[in-house]
Amino acid sequence: MNAVIFTPNSTDPIHPRLKFVYDQLSCCCENVSIINHSKVNSKWDYAINSIFFWFFDLNAIIRSIRHIKQYDFLFIQDLRLVPLLLFIPPKKKFMVYETLDNSVHWHYYHLSRKYSLFKYLRFIPSVFSKIEKKIAFRANSIIVNSDALYEYFEQKAAIVYYSSNLEDTGLINNSANKPALLYLGGFTTDKGALETILLKKHLGIPLIVIGNISEKEVSDLLDNNENIVYEKSLSQDDLCLRMKELLKEYYLIGVSLIKPVHYSYATQEANKDIDYLSLGIPIIGNERAPTFKKISAGCGFLYNDNENILKLINDLKERDRITATCISYYKANFSKKITEQKFMDAVKINKG
Repeated sequence: MNAVIFTPNSTDPIHPRLKFVYDQLSCCCENVSIINHSKVNSKWDYAINSIFFWFFDLNAIIRSIRHIKQYDFLFIQDLRLVPLLLFIPPKKKFMVYETLDNSVHWHYYHLSRKYSLFKYLRFIPSVFSKIEKKIAFRANSIIVNSDALYEYFEQKAAIVYYSSNLEDTGLINNSANKPALLYLGGFTTDKGALETILLKKHLGIPLIVIGNISEKEVSDLLDNNENIVYEKSLSQDDLCLRMKELLKEYYLIGVSLIKPVHYSYATQEANKDIDYLSLGIPIIGNERAPTFKKISAGCGFLYNDNENILKLINDLKERDRITATCISYYKANFSKKITEQKFMDAVKINKG
């Protein structure tokens, strides 16, 4: 069977979820191709995509259509490419649609920030949600990575959570090391950058940030704070190597303070949370539902729980206890063994 993944996600370095999908399909398909026509950013592309307010990448879809006939199994990632499903003959091809965010609400939020007019067109998310679901239901299978998206697709999707490549390192947070805060991912105000810096200042321990920064306000604050190590986003392999180095020196405490500024941020799983848990790194988070669920399971503390955070920093037995809880929770919910089987069940392929 020949398979293709149509994606707008990065191939250099390869997006973690894209790599996961590619690796799984490669185990059971003769040939797996990745096609990304979303990299062209000409004025013509911008103008064409404006027809649907940039919710869909029409140019990438047009460029992708000609490839359809070459493949038996077609895997489409992201809202931007969902209209491609309309051009696939349903009885002749097997189609899978995967989305990892409530992209309608995510896109509308950023669209409203860029063009203030859209703040008054509040019917738009409802319209595009209906369009997305109507087209997505043409697929043989829909894959999502959160309970919220499962409900969004009227419980007609398969949940395949993110599992962390850091699991492969076999490392576990060492309670004997000195404590430090860790932040993984895009470091922005919407994702709690300012609060993370304040937390570092309050606790008086180092902060390591690994992720891209796009806001001058955040960049300036990092420049003016001592004892903060900042590194740009790393590939999955490089991140594994870096975490090995960090865990030799520090007992890491992960920070996850994403603000619920729109529905997607309020309800979606954060990859950083799962990365932390895979290494036994406890979470300092907020009451955003997916993060709070992990904190309630004993995998960390709320941002304002000063007493327990200080106990975690100073008590080695408390570190051992919570690290064991994090590892156990990860293995029960997000381990690769579980997610790989759920993925195969979702795409209706038998590895054997």
